[in-house]
Amino acid sequence: MLSDVEIKIALDYIYQDLMSRKMGRFVIINQMESKIEARKKFDNMSRKEKIRIFKQARKEIIIEKLVSQTKNSLALSKHNEGPEERIKRIRSWALSQYSKLSENQKNIFIK
Repeated sequence: MLSDVEIKIALDYIYQDLMSRKMGRFVIINQMESKIEARKKFDNMSRKEKIRIFKQARKEIIIEKLVSQTKNSLALSKHNEGPEERIKRIRSWALSQYSKLSENQKNIFIK
């Protein structure tokens, strides 16, 4: 069973996905509708789907943390390289680092 923190992470992931699909001037209404839709969608999911959504959200959170921490340093920078190329290299490095983490390390990383 997912803990409260894990449920919140999964719900936020679904909410962000729904919000990215909505356009319009009524931002607050879209936010409220997306929160309600996310909760309904989450409640109607099977246990396996909930765990899959949580793991996908956790993966994105960890990779974004690794990228943001590395982006502010001089790591993985080359002499004649644009910022976009460096970000691509940092993202691929972060993905490889994520794949090396154990399940316990992944859980510790998001807490």
